[in-house]
Amino acid sequence: MPKNEIELSEGAKLVITKDEHGPQEVYDRLPTASTAFIVTYNLPKAGGPLLTALEGATQLESLRLVTNIPNWWASYWRDGPKLKAREAIKSSIDRLNTLATRPGVEIYFTRRNHAKVYVVDDIGYVGSSNFSDESASNVEAGVILEDEDVLAELREKSWDLLKADALLHPTLASAVAASLEDWLVEELQFESIYDAVHDSDSAHAQDEFTKAVQRLLDLAHRAEAVLDDARDPAWAEPLQAVIREATSLDEIGDVLGDLEYSYGKIQACIGFSFDGAINQHIVENCSEEENLEWWHEEGVRVAEEQWEDLRAEALKDLRRVVDALEKIKSKLLTQLRQLQHPVDNTRT
Repeated sequence: MPKNEIELSEGAKLVITKDEHGPQEVYDRLPTASTAFIVTYNLPKAGGPLLTALEGATQLESLRLVTNIPNWWASYWRDGPKLKAREAIKSSIDRLNTLATRPGVEIYFTRRNHAKVYVVDDIGYVGSSNFSDESASNVEAGVILEDEDVLAELREKSWDLLKADALLHPTLASAVAASLEDWLVEELQFESIYDAVHDSDSAHAQDEFTKAVQRLLDLAHRAEAVLDDARDPAWAEPLQAVIREATSLDEIGDVLGDLEYSYGKIQACIGFSFDGAINQHIVENCSEEENLEWWHEEGVRVAEEQWEDLRAEALKDLRRVVDALEKIKSKLLTQLRQLQHPVDNTRT
């Protein structure tokens, strides 16, 4: 396996690897290790080699594993279901559940970690490798450390930054709920849709109403997809209980599904034709050809008045839609936050 090494100082060397899950001298310590501190971005492909190695490390007396929970709802569902990614996550969760029952094992979940730190007994690694199959196919670089004082400080200072956002297993349901909360806040931007229409000038308002309806309908489809996936029984039971009780995302779909029929002023605004309104005014009022130009000017004035009145009413309808959606979203956020119990991460 190709590897380049550069000695940096006593007890520290830079390693550049290829075709390795991670620096082999660190990885090989796991089967007989007594202590391990591991911070990794993810546990891909149903855990991959790292989780397999940890499951086989039966002599571990102390393990603190910090792994990232990607913002699942903002990533894996943004462009549609990605079945393989979801199944890999669920499989890893099942295996972590078993690992967490062992004495001395602490598993934490974060949503904002990208660091890779591995301290196994008296050797450590900080670098780009996730100790995964994906890393084995890449060129990875990092520093191997074998100074006991440096390793102790590495553990302490890494954990000091991580612990504020870390959720201790078995609070996985809390972590997933927090991820769903992020998705709701980041993706369901109902107020911004209203603001774009409200702040547009008269000449562009019709286009903005059209865009607003399309964006709202797109969000409805996305919300339905997220709810379907969140209801999957493979997810943590506490989250399932919340989702079963919270029909909020269904309600969002219902509101937007009725958009075309229940909020007629919006649709009338989208379909409004200035030329049609002008011609209708001329047909209804002009009886003499010599007055055609005057009636055309009068028709323009009347059409503009009709448009402004219709626009104002359509804005009221859109405001009602957005208020209803924001109320539903707020209810679901409240339910999700109740599931996120605080965790005491003050221990060192």
